[in-house]
Amino acid sequence: MLKQELIISEYELYKMNSYETDSYINRKLYVAGYRPHMRLEVVHRKHAHIIKFKWERERKGMNIYLASPFFNDTEIERVKKMAEILRAKGHDVFVPMEHQNKHLEFGSYAWRKATWQSDVDAIDKSDAIYAIVSEGNYSDDGTAWEIGYAYAKEKPIVVFNEDGEEPVNLMISDSLTTYLTTWDAVIALKDDFYFDLPKIEYTGKVV
Repeated sequence: MLKQELIISEYELYKMNSYETDSYINRKLYVAGYRPHMRLEVVHRKHAHIIKFKWERERKGMNIYLASPFFNDTEIERVKKMAEILRAKGHDVFVPMEHQNKHLEFGSYAWRKATWQSDVDAIDKSDAIYAIVSEGNYSDDGTAWEIGYAYAKEKPIVVFNEDGEEPVNLMISDSLTTYLTTWDAVIALKDDFYFDLPKIEYTGKVV
């Protein structure tokens, strides 16, 4: 697996979280998957010995549910591009478009039940949900439901609105964890672990 490194000082962590003890901070790093890998240096600051370590963790991909409409060529291409980017980062991506139970008759009762259940199960098992919306306020009924269900299940939600159109529906804007409007931002997003997802709020107009 890919390795991700963090060079950090226990003292610096302590200053950022002054109400926490060094041992508690260490435990937080361990929970996040980091391990002290190498002692780098000892410096002096205000009579304190500051020991810097290189903390290292394996870059483990997340289980991601990719919510999006896929009713026309533009929407399908967006889904494919997003899935490709996320998989290149090492994530396991569930794309409903790829799980349409083609062995069943489309629209039949059996198809409906199987498709609905597989999508819900995938959200339940996911670490985070990526949702592609367009035209700001409208993201298709299915995607809107998936965002709401993921929020109720306390999943981090990354919303991608490529055209950046406003307004965005209030129930989407205030459910999301991270709001992105460019593919470059998707590629650059640090999303190695779901609890590391940066909080990027939507600050535009809502309806």
